[in-house]
Amino acid sequence: MYDSGRNLWRMESGLRFSQRGLIFYAPLWHPQTNSSPFNALDLVTPGVVACTVTGTTWGTQGRALDGDDYIQIGSPPTFAAGAPWTLETFVFPINGYWQSIASNNASFSPSIKLHNDGTAVFFHPADGGAQQAWTGLADWKSSWHHLVLVSNGDGTINMFWDTVDRGSKTPTTTAFTFSYLGVSDTNRFFVGTIGEVRIYNRASTALEIQHNFSSIKWRYQ
Repeated sequence: MYDSGRNLWRMESGLRFSQRGLIFYAPLWHPQTNSSPFNALDLVTPGVVACTVTGTTWGTQGRALDGDDYIQIGSPPTFAAGAPWTLETFVFPINGYWQSIASNNASFSPSIKLHNDGTAVFFHPADGGAQQAWTGLADWKSSWHHLVLVSNGDGTINMFWDTVDRGSKTPTTTAFTFSYLGVSDTNRFFVGTIGEVRIYNRASTALEIQHNFSSIKWRYQ
């Protein structure tokens, strides 16, 4: 266990999910994230990343956002076009317009959102190019889901929904700066609970995604 006066988290060997390339880990269910700012963990540098909370209610499964809440990442993970990265999160979305997961500067592009009809995930490229959508999901409202987006380092992005690979898209750019959680477009907010967020500086494999899901899913029953 890390010294709680200096840092938040367990030693790296105590984490059951993949840690290689983990540059941002925010377990929003952890009691030591029940403050603003709180520190997320960077296992690469290593060090901590200060995060500022606007609204949200802390709970044992994560932070609840009610339609005008968000989290700002102080030193946001930033990736150039074509760079590999992975965003992995557990979310419990409730009915809303656009359910924003992550964005840069609370802007429209780039951003990652769930669609308001409950059956799609959208990626909006940083250069304002055509949005990419993974459609045909079972209604995701009012239940926990494991969402993973993988930038493969070759200009493509795969989306995994509850460990199922929903296919590859080729946006005009894969560049992304992860500055905000829970908001984009300044007014498109996530409504529901975000359990945890992990960002890797590499492309996770399907096997790793399955392993990560299996090691954590008990928390989100």
